[in-house]
Amino acid sequence: MYYFKTTRMDRHHMRSARFASQRATNNMIETRRRMSREIGGVEDHIARLTLVCEAMWTLIQDHTELSDEDLFARIGELDDADGQSDLKMTRVAQTCECGAKVPVKMATCQFCGADAPYSTPFDLL
Repeated sequence: MYYFKTTRMDRHHMRSARFASQRATNNMIETRRRMSREIGGVEDHIARLTLVCEAMWTLIQDHTELSDEDLFARIGELDDADGQSDLKMTRVAQTCECGAKVPVKMATCQFCGADAPYSTPFDLL
């Protein structure tokens, strides 16, 4: 039978590796818990936004002649505005006074420093 003799240094390295592995596992577990809480918060936020949108739409219907068909038509127009029918609103870069394209997420032009051009109030979101 083969006998493997471990030195004191070998045992120290094995113990260190075991502790490092346990620490990494604990970090991953905590990260998973934190991400689950964040996802739950996003889901709650989406549920509230959905409720507000539905409330606004029913108020609009109560006070105008607009119908669900009108809403679907407008959704289609806005969806097609970015060139893709994917039920998503994709914001495109706007052209600044200096001629540069300013990415949607930027508040100022990266070349001249002017306030970013917005085509709708929703571009600020």
